[in-house]
Amino acid sequence: MDIPNLKRHKKSDHKISVTAIDFFKTYLVRDKRLALGISAWELSFMFGKTDFLVRDAENPLITRRYNIDDTNYLLLIFDEKLPSVMPPKTEQDINHLEIISYFNEIRNNVYEIFIRDAKKVDYIFFKTIEVEKKYQELPTDLILSSFNEVKGYIDSLLKEDYFDEPKRALDIFNKCKEQLGERFHPRNMVKVLNYYTNKKSGIAKLNKDQKDDFGRTMFKKV
Repeated sequence: MDIPNLKRHKKSDHKISVTAIDFFKTYLVRDKRLALGISAWELSFMFGKTDFLVRDAENPLITRRYNIDDTNYLLLIFDEKLPSVMPPKTEQDINHLEIISYFNEIRNNVYEIFIRDAKKVDYIFFKTIEVEKKYQELPTDLILSSFNEVKGYIDSLLKEDYFDEPKRALDIFNKCKEQLGERFHPRNMVKVLNYYTNKKSGIAKLNKDQKDDFGRTMFKKV
């Protein structure tokens, strides 16, 4: 497979080892979210934990991977069965990686990932990862309801008793899908929830101080 011809700056080589199942699962998830046009930050928001959970999981130099709870939650977000994010039987239990890292011409971090073959003879090119900016928006074929349309629906839920009890981002996402279609994209829902929890905007209608038993952010009417 050809490697993209990118201008490189501060090129560095790294060699690390990772569990093969966790490694391939990470990039199956990445392929799935890219196909849906969901950014790393948007998916992290749906997890309700740190803003960079997904970005860190996809970074081959960071040991953070999706644990069992994360995997089960991904299936809920994607509304998929386990095989969609789990690799088939791997040739090796441990992947020995060579990673070339550099900045491209627009100063984004790029990682070229190579996996050592089972005969331990050579490193075979696997994938090139370009790290997304935090608020990067990806093209999507999902239903991208406008900010005002999503805001109007969230307003209607605020007028009812929906937010009297705390809700996770995933709960709100599923509620939006009921109203706005099964192929609803979470992008503008994320923006509306941030807008209504940002005290600096002067329109803080929701707070996100509460966490569920798994440490996920909960949204409740102010």
